Amino acid sequence: MKIIGIDHELQILHRDISLLDNNEAQFFLEKIKNCSIAEAYKILFYRQKYGSNFSYLYWKNPFPSSDKYIQEIAINDKWKNCILMENVIAEYLIKNHQVKFSDDWMYVGYHEFSGNRIIVGHGHGIILGRFIPDDIFNEVEATKLYVKRLGISDLKIFSTFDDLADSSMVRLDDVLSFVDNDCSIVPIFMKNSFHINQFLYGIVGILFFLCAYLGYEFLTLQDEPNVAKKVISNESLTISISSDNYQQIQELLEKLDDNLNWKQIKKFCTENQLKITQLEINKDYATIVTEITANKLKNIKDAKVDYISRSDYEELDEDKHVKVKLWIKLNQ
Repeated sequence: MKIIGIDHELQILHRDISLLDNNEAQFFLEKIKNCSIAEAYKILFYRQKYGSNFSYLYWKNPFPSSDKYIQEIAINDKWKNCILMENVIAEYLIKNHQVKFSDDWMYVGYHEFSGNRIIVGHGHGIILGRFIPDDIFNEVEATKLYVKRLGISDLKIFSTFDDLADSSMVRLDDVLSFVDNDCSIVPIFMKNSFHINQFLYGIVGILFFLCAYLGYEFLTLQDEPNVAKKVISNESLTISISSDNYQQIQELLEKLDDNLNWKQIKKFCTENQLKITQLEINKDYATIVTEITANKLKNIKDAKVDYISRSDYEELDEDKHVKVKLWIKLNQ
């Protein structure tokens, strides 16, 4: 591995790669909100078509609610076969220091081939990279103030300096060993050809999710015949649960008041042979919607009757069914 620094190059004999650690690259990171993965790639396509900088899309999942990021890098074409130190630091922190996709972070380090460095990133993306000639600690504070203007105030800080406040220690030798032994780390410019594969992986992920969801719903429906056989009962109330009513029954049971006079409602319906199509209950009254013949309706006592399907001026056949709402006063 060849390291290309500001002052000189360093050769380390392992991977046949070049690691660029100088000020040749400028970074810009843009967040895209409320955007589907297809729309994000459309934005990327036009950015690549009409923009002069290299662009790359970062995303965690394809759903519109998930943030996506376009990384732009301004760099001379002759360096595009190199791995950038900024990307190496990001990958190292993510894999070894529990930096997450949505975390803001700052790396502060001394590199013998480049001098003092500050790199600020967000997950995999790079926001800025600076080379500091003199007072690194003052420049760290200045960088913190600068990124606050970008809305970044909660930074995870990592440093090769053991006396930098509020930072986690990182050894540069570990970083170099990491990139020298991890063959998955390649120049970011090579990943540009893998955009379509990443998109296809996202589509496959969506299809897998939909298949899993539909499979779950199918299994749930297969279980419903067993649900239909269940009966909840006590001395005051009996409820039969079927595949058509189990969700409504569940909601009802969560709202039931144990002090309601269920025996009175059950007795009233049994005595009058009523089949309930709708039931509303409060602590004083129960209203029952049912269909009943006019002949049976005459025999109902202790209930107020509201006609639902009959005009007040219409003659009522004794054997004709009529839809009514019965109001029953509950005894406490």
